[in-house]
Amino acid sequence: MPSVPPDPDAPVDLTTRKANLDAAITARQGGGTLATAAQSAALQLALDGLDATAFYCQTTARYDCTRS
Repeated sequence: MPSVPPDPDAPVDLTTRKANLDAAITARQGGGTLATAAQSAALQLALDGLDATAFYCQTTARYDCTRS
């Protein structure tokens, strides 16, 4: 059975974002402006994911009255 291609509209999970950032950091060791730009983009994507997760947790905790 052929594998199903990933959904391009699906959100990227934090594990994937961290893996991409780690790969960009490793690739930047060679230097160059393109490698630096790729690392900056991967860092921004990772930070955006952390922001989204924090917002979700904050929103959930604010309206979840069953937790003390």
